[in-house]
Amino acid sequence: MASKISDPDEFAGLTAEPPVPESLVSTMEGEIVPRLLMLCRPERASSDAIGTCANSTAPGDVEELARLLLAHGPEMAYEFAEALRHRGVTHDRIFLDLLFQAALQLAERWESQDLDYPQLMQGLGALRTVVKRYQ
Repeated sequence: MASKISDPDEFAGLTAEPPVPESLVSTMEGEIVPRLLMLCRPERASSDAIGTCANSTAPGDVEELARLLLAHGPEMAYEFAEALRHRGVTHDRIFLDLLFQAALQLAERWESQDLDYPQLMQGLGALRTVVKRYQ
């Protein structure tokens, strides 16, 4: 015989996933998002920031960066981003087209349960290190 739950509120605080660490949330809110917003302001736009085929990321670059963040950590991910800079991709494009999109991809992969929580934290931690190196 199945037992009945006498008080459903006793389970109200339980969640399936652990909470996101406060330090990660504060870093995203205090450092990453403001920088991305600053990059998007119209007065920062210039002809080289808009990007052309030669100065923009390739279709598979975001996926490759996300893979490097998860499999190899921040050092190889940073080297990959630097290789793009040497190819002519601007600093603004690195942030908007590569780093920001990689963060979104990691979040989407976690939401679709393609990544577990420790993998997500590993990838975002590595991404945070790469972003700090561009300060």
